[in-house]
Amino acid sequence: MTSAAFSYVEIPSTIDPARPLIYKWEIRDKDGQLLHCYVGKASGGASRPRCAYANNVRRLRVGLPWHGQPTRGYRQIHHRLSEAVDAGHDVTLVLLCNIEEGEDINEVERRMRLEHGCDGR
Repeated sequence: MTSAAFSYVEIPSTIDPARPLIYKWEIRDKDGQLLHCYVGKASGGASRPRCAYANNVRRLRVGLPWHGQPTRGYRQIHHRLSEAVDAGHDVTLVLLCNIEEGEDINEVERRMRLEHGCDGR
C-alpha cells in the first residue's frame, strides 16, 4: 500500500452536525465526472463520517484488519476511498439532512440512497 493519506472536502451546509443525520460521499475524477457515491447514516452525528472513515481507510492502507477482526473485511466504500487516494481523485462529504423527531433513520437513509442514486456499500 502507498503512504498517501486520505483527505476530503466537506461541502458547507446548514445541517446540524451534532444531531443524527444522513451523509453522502462522492468520488470524482479530475474532470469532475462522478465515479461513485455512497449514502450512509450516522445516529451520533457527523463525527462518524468525518473521523471514522479516515481511520478505516488509514487502517486498510497499512494492512490492519477491520477493527481487529481479521475475518470481517472492510466495506466496499472503504476500498473505493482508498483507491481514490491512489488515483488522485477528489472526495467530498456532503451532510444531506438531519433526522427529525419521529423519523426512522433507516427509512430516510433508504429514501436518500434512491433519491441520490447511491448504493449502501
